[in-house]
Amino acid sequence: MRQDVINILENQFNKLPESLQTFIISNDFKESLKNIGKGFDLDDKKQTFLENETLMIILGLEPLNDFGKNLKERGKFAQEQIHNVIKNVLEKIINPIEGDLHTFLEKELQEEETEGGEPEKEISGQNNGQKDNNEKGEENTNSEEIKKMLRKNSKTVNIRNLIETIK
Repeated sequence: MRQDVINILENQFNKLPESLQTFIISNDFKESLKNIGKGFDLDDKKQTFLENETLMIILGLEPLNDFGKNLKERGKFAQEQIHNVIKNVLEKIINPIEGDLHTFLEKELQEEETEGGEPEKEISGQNNGQKDNNEKGEENTNSEEIKKMLRKNSKTVNIRNLIETIK
């Protein structure tokens, strides 16, 4: 894997509060995602996609609002699965860390606003083709590149495993 991708993931992980870092590398997180996948009989590719999407939300690289769309369009999840998969991820993963996650994402949002970036729009790639030449804009471009690379290689690249090797 490219070193710049690893650096960005490591940087995002290190920005997280210690409680979220501990949660991500915990067996509870890994087992919860694994059980969700088993409950929906997900193949390895979809399981890895689900894990990556969930982690990108926690790392602040992907908005929660895009979760369903991403499962459908990029993960090729069946329409009838999407609602229940999201419900399970929210109940078992997001809700238990909601307070810490909200605090982290609010802090990230404030930092982006302070630096003059367009929060969420740049991260989610919805800036209508406008280019931001500041340092933050370059980092967001890299974030988009990371997401594309991870989705393209979702069978072989698992963000959580990568983070475990970083730590």
